[in-house]
Amino acid sequence: MALEELAETEHLLARLPLHVQVPPGHEEESYVRGLEHARAAEDIYQRLSQHRPLTRVWETMGRLALQQGYLDVAQERLMAALNLQRQLGDVAGLARSTAALAELCMRAGQFDNAISLLANSITLNVEKGSPIGLAFNRHTLGALAKAAAQAHGPGTAQLQGALADIEGRLAQAEAVLGRVGLPGAAGCEAVMPSHGATRARPSFIGSADDVQPYAPRGAC
Repeated sequence: MALEELAETEHLLARLPLHVQVPPGHEEESYVRGLEHARAAEDIYQRLSQHRPLTRVWETMGRLALQQGYLDVAQERLMAALNLQRQLGDVAGLARSTAALAELCMRAGQFDNAISLLANSITLNVEKGSPIGLAFNRHTLGALAKAAAQAHGPGTAQLQGALADIEGRLAQAEAVLGRVGLPGAAGCEAVMPSHGATRARPSFIGSADDVQPYAPRGAC
């Protein structure tokens, strides 16, 4: 138990650069420090053979690299997390890693890839019956829609149509499974599918599995 708690602490410390404003000129230092904590957590989870939290650490490594602009490293870590999460059937983890990969593609202007990743994730979440996975999907869709609104060119209309289709699929899935807020979102609410009523849900204290807004710079 002591080792697990140490790994959780190391992972929380690793994620700090994703959630706090780093002073200008200290980005690389912050990345290196975060990576050191992530590697410490990775080592413990590997020793304990705890694969699910291990994939969360790999996702964090990917996000750290993505934020710093190390695109090859980001993609390698995120794909490693994604592949193991598929083996484990970790739907929420898949949604998180897919979201990060979709945002990576989005930043590169590769919207087709981003939309394809998001569509596959929605399908998987429906098959597994995961409303929290759908919550991550909606977070990613919002980021895609915001980026698409700033896009210009001959494919803009087609892009908007594809996003509208994704919105429709996601809305249908939420109607069946319910719509919940992301962990860590203050005052998040949930709409349950049985009666459609909205009820307040408690806020969660941040954890290593929480998703917070960040601004990665990257490409597929």
